[in-house]
Amino acid sequence: MSFFIDLLRIIAKQKKKKIIFATLPIPLFNFMLRTYSFITGKTHYVPEQLAAMTAGDIFPVIDWEKIFSVKYTKYEEGIKKMLSSKYYSYYKLMKKEE
Repeated sequence: MSFFIDLLRIIAKQKKKKIIFATLPIPLFNFMLRTYSFITGKTHYVPEQLAAMTAGDIFPVIDWEKIFSVKYTKYEEGIKKMLSSKYYSYYKLMKKEE
């Protein structure tokens, strides 16, 4: 699960946001998601997504650089490219229209 915390920390750093992270037991977080959905009528995540994120799947190591003809990019650099991409700005516009 620390992968997700690392991901959020990298995004917060790139966006220059100050965020405090709190570690919660998964059943409590699941309950909080359901409660939020019930109160607001908005469902951002469903319990199945949370279960999938915490499943602990381990995938075989493959030579994906060769298979897909792509060059390795460090994770933090990839996040930086994504957040500064012109396509990311379109996403922000779409979110405002909801």
